[in-house]
Amino acid sequence: MLLSQTRLIRTVSVPFRPQNGISFYFNGSGFLPIVTPRQSRSLITHSRNKAGILDFDLVQPDLNTQPKHTSTTASSDITTTTQLKYQIPPIIFLHGLMGNRKNNRTAARELSKLLGTSVIVPDLRNHGTSFHLAPHDNESMCNDLILLINHLRNDDDALVAPQIKSNSTNNESTTIDDSGFIVIGHSMGGKVAMCFALRNPELVKGVISIDNIPYTNPERSFAEFEKFHIWLNELQWLTEGGGFKGSMAGLRANLKKVVDSEAILNFLLSNFDKSSGIAAGSGGGSTIVPKVPLKLINSSIENLIDFKLSTRGDLDKYAPFNDPLLIVRARYSEFIGRDLHASIIDKRFTSWEIEDVDSGHWIISEKRKEFIHIASNWILKKFGNTVTTGN
Repeated sequence: MLLSQTRLIRTVSVPFRPQNGISFYFNGSGFLPIVTPRQSRSLITHSRNKAGILDFDLVQPDLNTQPKHTSTTASSDITTTTQLKYQIPPIIFLHGLMGNRKNNRTAARELSKLLGTSVIVPDLRNHGTSFHLAPHDNESMCNDLILLINHLRNDDDALVAPQIKSNSTNNESTTIDDSGFIVIGHSMGGKVAMCFALRNPELVKGVISIDNIPYTNPERSFAEFEKFHIWLNELQWLTEGGGFKGSMAGLRANLKKVVDSEAILNFLLSNFDKSSGIAAGSGGGSTIVPKVPLKLINSSIENLIDFKLSTRGDLDKYAPFNDPLLIVRARYSEFIGRDLHASIIDKRFTSWEIEDVDSGHWIISEKRKEFIHIASNWILKKFGNTVTTGN
């Protein structure tokens, strides 16, 4: 059955006097604090890993400057004598097709700061600075996440935040095995996140899928996927024979013939570097070379439209995922569309909700603040256990 709206979360604005500068929203049963960032910067460290392990940024919060909240109850009784710190599971944040970890770096920093948790932001295979390897499908990307987690857990040389090795509300040491992650993914990354949760529920506490769904994207979205083919075909043609002979401005001018958005131009051109002409075999001058395997990615797009690992129906053997899923839908995008197949989602995810954003498909860049508000408050509602840290 097609539903135009279902399980829609809405933040309800109600008159409520702030206490000690803290603002609250009503979630249907009680008042919850709306967190606001402090003026501190989370620590971001980049890890360039050995072959077969995804490169990633590790974003760590400054735990000494986390927001202070007054505790609340469902009846909205408020006390103001206790400082609370949220014990939120660490987050893995996945980018979309032709993206890279830098697309999510600012959002990851803000989530880390707001929630007091570490965020791992990898470059998926064939993207960013991670390795290039066929095939490019959901199964291979899920396998890469397992290898990354095992690397963080077992490799003494791995760049790991203390919270990932010890994430407990009672000072008892816990490991990645039993603490688990919240996995956030945009577009292609959203499907990977949902597939990963079904395959590895013991490692996933919750999922946020940004403008993607756990079934085949609607037919109206195929035109959007076709745009990727058009862009990649043009880039392949412009860079064949070792790269584009000329400047980045020249490549931009040629690409404008098929791309009418400055934001998307910048997004696509972030996948190119300038190389010396001698190194590229052009006999001198500058050459613009792709950092990603354009032909492989272009040939893999159809793998990403259906909700599957590598072949249709191969997710049927997995039990439904019982922990929470939030789908963030862009109102002006066809990747999800106006209608939802709620019954199909129910078969895969038993506890899911949807939140709409007035945005196109590129929610994080177009409406980052709104996304951060939605994601952080949903995470606090689902995982916001608190511990007393002092008066």
